[in-house]
Amino acid sequence: MRRWVRRIMSLTSLLTFGIGLICRWLRFPSVCEPATHAKAQAFSDYVERTWINGDLPPSLWSHYDNLAPRTTNVAEGWHNGLNNTFGVPHPSLLVFLDWLQRQQYEVQCRSIQLAAGRSPKQRRVTYMNADAQLGTAKLEYSTMLGKIFCYIWSPCVLIKCCIAHLAYVCRSLIPFCVLLSRLVGVLWTSR
Repeated sequence: MRRWVRRIMSLTSLLTFGIGLICRWLRFPSVCEPATHAKAQAFSDYVERTWINGDLPPSLWSHYDNLAPRTTNVAEGWHNGLNNTFGVPHPSLLVFLDWLQRQQYEVQCRSIQLAAGRSPKQRRVTYMNADAQLGTAKLEYSTMLGKIFCYIWSPCVLIKCCIAHLAYVCRSLIPFCVLLSRLVGVLWTSR
């Protein structure tokens, strides 16, 4: 069950067109207990109704091509620092404007330092490792998709599919279609 939920959570890392396909594959969790299965099925229906076919299509929330931060931790950390700086929920306008000017000065100084060649702050090793693992997974996923599409769209496979369909539709032409299919295979491999 935990693996199934994690797979649903990882849909955000897939290409937009693949999310619907994988969601259909994840639609029916393999759970033994009837009560848990009913809850999992309700959750699966909710995901499909809201996040796949609803008001929030995958193109809005897929992070596959996103190179920016994947979370709002930076904004939340800044807001937490802002609240801790004042010590009161509603500071006076003068105190807030003074703080805002100091923040602007610090950001401007840091921008000048970065422009002059100073190195940016080091990221935590755990975040760098997570990004490296995510990059590797994306590369493997893209490579596998490329192999699948190369196979599907290769002329030989398309011709063989057409011949198989022709053989199915016109059953009397089966010997001719088998011969034609073998000929196409031989011609394709000799290229």
